[in-house]
Amino acid sequence: TLFLARREMDQARRALISNDLTSNSSRSLMPRDVFNGLETVEAMENQIGYHGPLAAHLRLVDEKYRQAIEAAAGPRLWHVLVDDDIIASKLLEHLQNRQSGRLSFIPLNRLSENGDDDTNFSAHILKHPD
Repeated sequence: TLFLARREMDQARRALISNDLTSNSSRSLMPRDVFNGLETVEAMENQIGYHGPLAAHLRLVDEKYRQAIEAAAGPRLWHVLVDDDIIASKLLEHLQNRQSGRLSFIPLNRLSENGDDDTNFSAHILKHPD
């Protein structure tokens, strides 16, 4: 089915990003309720607008920087990137209905691309380096 194909594709994607900050050593920073929340959301059939945890979109240039990045970012590595507030609300409602964990969201529509505010983030964060 489409659901199984999507799940297999997600597993393959996770295997490809094994050099990012979602490795087992970084997962030790993840609280159990956040782990449960990610598992619940990733098992949903319709994940349009969901981009996964921030850690999945960061690549280590050199392994020697892992500890510093993990120490500086801590559990914020597991904040979930979503397209907008509406997606975040829907996912939050899904988690609450199932009482299966908690997540913090980063709605990309709230981030400034021109750096005029304190976030100084860009929607370009989703572009993976090749």
